[in-house]
Amino acid sequence: MKVNYSSSKYSKITTVVFLVLSSSTFTQVDPGFFPDFVPYQANPIIRYGDGFADAAWNDPCILKEGDQYIMYITAADGFILSEENTVKVFRQVSMDGYEWTLSPITPVLEAASGTYFAGGTETPSVVKKDGIYHMYLTCYPPGNSPFEFVIGHATSLDGLSFDMDDQPVLESDGSATMYGELVGEPAAVVFNDSIFVFFTAGGIVSEVPVNSIGLMKSSDGINFNDAQIAVTLPEDVYPSSEGYWGLSTPSALAIHDSLYLFTDVAQMIDGNWTQVALHQFKTFGSTGIWYHDDAPIHTRADFDWTNGDYLAEIRSITLIWRMTDSCAFGTQAITWRVFLVRILRTISSLISKEACMLIRITGA
Repeated sequence: MKVNYSSSKYSKITTVVFLVLSSSTFTQVDPGFFPDFVPYQANPIIRYGDGFADAAWNDPCILKEGDQYIMYITAADGFILSEENTVKVFRQVSMDGYEWTLSPITPVLEAASGTYFAGGTETPSVVKKDGIYHMYLTCYPPGNSPFEFVIGHATSLDGLSFDMDDQPVLESDGSATMYGELVGEPAAVVFNDSIFVFFTAGGIVSEVPVNSIGLMKSSDGINFNDAQIAVTLPEDVYPSSEGYWGLSTPSALAIHDSLYLFTDVAQMIDGNWTQVALHQFKTFGSTGIWYHDDAPIHTRADFDWTNGDYLAEIRSITLIWRMTDSCAFGTQAITWRVFLVRILRTISSLISKEACMLIRITGA
């Protein structure tokens, strides 16, 4: 879900066993149903320490405005957090999606003393609707406990200066609901003139502990309907008997009448909660029926820079897309670019290194 400072937070909940409930998801084996992924050969494109010294980058969200790519991404100074060194939201820009520059060099959103986000601001997801930028993000008070995570909301007219709402839009409350124990990592998308926000959820449903990706909807970006389960771990691909724990860090993309949902897959390895794979889901319109791929997009073993070293992870996927002319799929096809984060924690130094990774995807 996050870099070292956050993965360590989630490792604290490994004593809680979340089971997976069945949901309206079905395996899709048609090779043309989901896009194929072709990694950029010069990965990574952003490294630890790029932009400023000890910048620990994580959780990118990409927008395309005109000819410019805009990335909202979080960082702290290294990995030792404190009330003086919190995770902050930065903004980077690029003309080609490969070379990135901080703009501005200071955070666009950060913790504020005495607020519900005094401990940190992470996992930003930004959409633009009716001329207003909406940012949804994981927030928490000092102490960095996952059970105190909430989903916050901020707005901006220029995408540079954001104003946080006085109260979070969603928080866990200990109730017997699908998000009663844990919420976080929102993923917003504009679909059918509404804002859909997916999020990582942990809670109780029918007296059964469950981890899922939740979904709530809003017409104004502030007032949401009751959250519901969108998807859960595909047991046919990731059996819980092999230590697979669930899904996290969703990212959503709307293309015409379809919604694509991308998530991380978590697995318990030697007692450590580890994000080991990326997976994709798809639904049409408002049917509520989700299809999932019959294999991971990628796993941490697929690349020499996420090759299964101790606690290496692959996670935090975000997508953009554009139409291109003439290809095997007809007169137009969709060219996608995917950015994601890799992290490696070494045994000797206990220092994490990470980078955003660029993947080019073709298909529909």
